[in-house]
Amino acid sequence: MMFPAARFLIVWTGGSEVSTRFWPYLALFIASLSSLAAILTSGKDGLGSGAGVITEAVSSNKKQAAFLAVSFVYVKAMEYVGFLAASLVMMPAVMWFYGCRDKRKLVVVPVIFLAIIHLIFSKVFRISFPSWALGV
Repeated sequence: MMFPAARFLIVWTGGSEVSTRFWPYLALFIASLSSLAAILTSGKDGLGSGAGVITEAVSSNKKQAAFLAVSFVYVKAMEYVGFLAASLVMMPAVMWFYGCRDKRKLVVVPVIFLAIIHLIFSKVFRISFPSWALGV
């Protein structure tokens, strides 16, 4: 299933070559499938089938559904403000969402993590990140 999805995403995100949008969309696609599977299987406790089971499963997994929704916004935001800017907003938001309340960690961890990621992928592997598309 991974290879047909990758082929579809290559064509959908820019043609025969892998564009900078490919990896974020592939990660989002895999996360979406995993979240959907987790949400749907959590509702299978002998409750039957239909919309009621799906509604109950989603409402019982609110954090996972919210994280999935924020992930879609994050990937879309990368197209407009670039990887680094979107990640500098997304990482502290996710950390806060999952319970981190230390303001120093909310600032320091994303900056250090993104600096390391940027250096490894852009300098060592020479992979370009989605860049600023607003023309500023």
